[in-house]
Amino acid sequence: MWVVNDTKGIYDIALVIWVKNVPKFYKYWDEANEKYGDYFAEKVFSIYLQASSFPLSYLLGEDYSKSDRDRYELKVGGGIGEIDWVDYQILDILADNARIPLIELAEKIKCSSQNVSYRIDKLLKNGVLQGFKLGLNSKKIGLEHFKVDIWLKEPSKRSKIWNYIKYNPYITFLNTSAGYSDIGIEFNIESIDKIIAIIDDVSSQFPGAIRKYTYFGGQSKPYKIRCIPEMTEADFKKN
Repeated sequence: MWVVNDTKGIYDIALVIWVKNVPKFYKYWDEANEKYGDYFAEKVFSIYLQASSFPLSYLLGEDYSKSDRDRYELKVGGGIGEIDWVDYQILDILADNARIPLIELAEKIKCSSQNVSYRIDKLLKNGVLQGFKLGLNSKKIGLEHFKVDIWLKEPSKRSKIWNYIKYNPYITFLNTSAGYSDIGIEFNIESIDKIIAIIDDVSSQFPGAIRKYTYFGGQSKPYKIRCIPEMTEADFKKN
C-alpha cells in the first residue's frame, strides 16, 4: 500500500496500491471485498501511466527555481531497476527517515558504511532513488491538501496542459491514468477558491480543452504514506 487517505468530498477514502500486475491486484481486491464489500457504495479504479511528484516550491515564495520542478517521475514501462535485498533495506529505512546518519543506517542492516554509501550513490545514478523530499504537515502552515481530476475534450492537449500547470508552486503531484480522468492534480493550497482560479486560468489558456473536473480533499487525514512497496527477503530469493 502506498497511500491510505480519509477524504472529504465525492469520496470517503482514497487508496493508492503498489502492484506488479493487474491479476495480483484483483486477488487483493477480492479479499478486501469479502471482508468489507458491504461498506462500499461505489468503487472507482484507475491505473497510473505517468506521475510526477514535485518539490514544495510554495515554501520559497516567488524565489523558487522552475528548473527544480522536474525531479521525481514515475512511468509505466520505463524498465526495472536492478536491486537486491541489501539495496531494498537501505531504501526501506530512507523512506522512513532520509536524514538517518550513514553509520546508524549501516548498523541497522549489518553492513559497512562504505558499502552503504556506494550503494546509495549507485541507486541515485541508476534512477532507482530519485532524491530526498521533505515530509510536511501542510495544515500547520495554513494549507490543505486537495485532489482535482480533469477530463479533457481534447486529449491531444494533455501534454501541453501538463507542462503549463506543473510550474504552479502549490501543485505537489500530477498524474495521468487509464480508467478514470485524463489528468489528476494534487495541491497543498489555502482553499478550493484558489484551485478554481487555477482551473479557470488553464481554461483561458486552452479554450474548450476541459470537459469537466471534480475535486475532493480539504480536511483529509492521511493514515499511511509509504513511498516503497513492502517486501521481504523471500521476495528477492524468488528472483
